[in-house]
Amino acid sequence: MPFQNDDFIDFAKQFVNPDLSSWQTYVETPEFKVYRRTSDRNSSLFEYRIIGGWKDIPARVLSHVYLDLAYRKSWDKHMISYKDLGSNGFHYLIKYPWPMSNRDYVYEIQKKEMRSQDGKRMWAILGDSIKDPQILSQVSHEKGVVTIDNYAQRIVIAADGDKGSKVLMDYFDDPKGNIPTAVINWAAKTGVPGFMKSLHQACVKFEKEHPGYEEQFYTPRHAPRPTDLSAYLVQAADKDPTTNVQRGTRFEFCTQTALMQHFGMQLKHYGGRGDGGIDLRGIWPLSTLIHPSLPSSMALFVQCKDHQKGVSPEHVRSLIGAMVSQQDPSQPLSIGILASPYMQKGFTRQVIRAFDATHIPLGLAIIDGLDVNELVFNEAAKDAMPGVDVTQRFLPNENTSEPIMTFNGRPVPIVN
Repeated sequence: MPFQNDDFIDFAKQFVNPDLSSWQTYVETPEFKVYRRTSDRNSSLFEYRIIGGWKDIPARVLSHVYLDLAYRKSWDKHMISYKDLGSNGFHYLIKYPWPMSNRDYVYEIQKKEMRSQDGKRMWAILGDSIKDPQILSQVSHEKGVVTIDNYAQRIVIAADGDKGSKVLMDYFDDPKGNIPTAVINWAAKTGVPGFMKSLHQACVKFEKEHPGYEEQFYTPRHAPRPTDLSAYLVQAADKDPTTNVQRGTRFEFCTQTALMQHFGMQLKHYGGRGDGGIDLRGIWPLSTLIHPSLPSSMALFVQCKDHQKGVSPEHVRSLIGAMVSQQDPSQPLSIGILASPYMQKGFTRQVIRAFDATHIPLGLAIIDGLDVNELVFNEAAKDAMPGVDVTQRFLPNENTSEPIMTFNGRPVPIVN
């Protein structure tokens, strides 16, 4: 299940005013202090709390490096491989010391940027084991690997007001198997400081390779990202268009073009590794397009699902979770749109039910090539933009219909 906004806020409060009454000091290094206490998840094991920071690592760099699993393969000697399951889910395989079996995790992790009361940037990161049988059934486990299915982490990374970062991290996992308690304790006492040292070195290296890094503008130097459909088609000319990756990326750019052309949305493409579950982001300048009384810049989060079986209620929940994790506190008005290719059956009753039941403003779009075949909004979205709606207009010469914007019941021509 996606994390709720309150989950991020509650742990951010712990960062501001950590309650250590139930924790015991376990290990200290010059930069960090490690605490532990008996875990509620398994009373025979400990969970750990790490508090500290680095004066030479900016928070924006640390928050990125910590979650960049592709980059982690270059510095984490325990990591073997990972697979992005989509919707903030991952399958992660790690190396355990001989003679123990290797372990893997199937987990969900989300990041949300916030601001402290004094305006400093901070990132909250929440992770937990995935319990959904539908997702777990899609994961292939290597023979002999032990799956850790009881895992959780909570992290806040904040700017220290200068050039460094402050960190609060809670961590627990149940390694399973017959591992002596003394071995587990030794691994925690040596492994945590060792990991933090490796993470620090990785951040230093990353910042040297990407000076002045800012997350929202970062793209790999060796692969400039296409910004629109025409640029994508040029870049993908020598790639197989039938693969899932290329078909999905092409649909994302078609959706971007269709929503911009037909409804005046201003969207940028972010799809790909590290997109946080959001393929297109931007604003909808309703006050300019429709009426001055409407919001001037409604934030947009678009998730594109080019699945042969269509979309499911889980996709609706995934979009909500991604929106929560990426919401900008300075721009509270936002709408999430779940886009799917044209299908004769349209959206299922279960999808419509999940769509209508949430208090998060959402839209459902059916994209046919570069056309919007259908666009509907739930009541929460209509409340966020009073008077705005979308209705179907019949085109007798073409024996079809198209969605058009209305304001207070009257059609509104969209001029980009």
